[in-house]
Amino acid sequence: MSLLSYYTGILGMPGMTAYAGFYEICSASPKKGRDSLRFSSDQERKEKVDCAKDKFGFDEAFNYKEEPNWDAALKRYFPEGIDIYFENVGGMMLDAVLPNMKIEGRIALRMEGFLVKKYFHLYGKFLEMILPCIKEGKITYLEDAVEGLEKAPIGSALASLLAAMWESRWVVVSRE
Repeated sequence: MSLLSYYTGILGMPGMTAYAGFYEICSASPKKGRDSLRFSSDQERKEKVDCAKDKFGFDEAFNYKEEPNWDAALKRYFPEGIDIYFENVGGMMLDAVLPNMKIEGRIALRMEGFLVKKYFHLYGKFLEMILPCIKEGKITYLEDAVEGLEKAPIGSALASLLAAMWESRWVVVSRE
């Protein structure tokens, strides 16, 4: 893994998209003294649940495919209610979250597409926020790299990606 590859992920378009969506479009930054900073993640495999908790520091994570009742799961993980919920899809998870919100909790709900290039004028502000977090270990970024183009089209990299056996961003490195 090289720092240069970070620019295809956390420091590139995907990271900037998350920043613009959360902080600029939805204005969903936590308020000091008001919001408990608990993090939860819904994942589809036990390995991803373990990764969310062990590597990324989420307080809770659950396999949404194994939870028969999402409302009950959210009550179990957030007994005092949810402070902030970021939503950009809608559907059954949003339906389960709504009755579990804290009084004065905030939902960052924005059902619209956006082009991240519209927000690239904020890239300096994004880097000022994200780089110290990476250097201090507050943000964990994972990527798996395979070497050689022969592994990309039909090799283990693509097979793992399609089988959802990944916990990180995949990069194929060509030295040719």
